[in-house]
Order: sequence, then C-alpha cells, then structure tokens
Amino acid sequence: MEGLTDYDIVDWCKRYNIPLKNIFMRDEIPKSSPPNGFYIINFDDSSGRGTHWVCLYINGQQNLYFDPLATPVLEEVLPFNVLANTYALQSNTSKLCGHWCCAFMYCLNGSKNP
Repeated sequence: MEGLTDYDIVDWCKRYNIPLKNIFMRDEIPKSSPPNGFYIINFDDSSGRGTHWVCLYINGQQNLYFDPLATPVLEEVLPFNVLANTYALQSNTSKLCGHWCCAFMYCLNGSKNP
C-alpha cells in the first residue's frame, strides 16, 4: 500500500466527514495554539516533498498528538500542551503514516459520523 499525499488526506476526510482544519508542513505550524479541530502535520518543511505525517487534535481541554511511529513530539507542537502516544503502530519501513493518522481522526470523531 502506498503512502498518502495531502490531497489524499483531504479527500479521505471529506468522504468520512472528518472536520480537518488544516495541513501544515513543520515550518508552517502556528506559534500559538490553533482553533479546536484536527490538524495533520508533516515532519518536512515547506521546501521539501514530505517525509512523515502526524496528527494533532486541539479541543481546548486535552490536546492530543498522534504519531504512528511514536517518536518524540515535534518541538514546534510542545507549547500546545499535548498528550502523545508512546506506542508505535507503524514500522520504520512503512509508508502508512497518513493512513494511521486518518484512522486516528476517524476513531476520535466516530461518535459524530452519520
């Protein structure tokens, strides 16, 4: 299975009624906490092609950070006071990080789907 592009993630979110707020490259992450909602972040900067997807869920109470590889939280996200997963669901050789992030959003948003 191939990895997902940002366009694939947007299409997937539309198909499953996931309220995706934005997709950021690492150097585009806002300095202050963005509005409540789901965000996808790529580890690469905006001059690159992309390397690895993670998901950020901001809800104003308990902000969640999901990384399928369970690597340390991106420094740029630390100010948002996030709770992060510590168990890797994806192998280092897999390209399924976008799929895992979509599944994470789907599960969190599940009770709101028709």
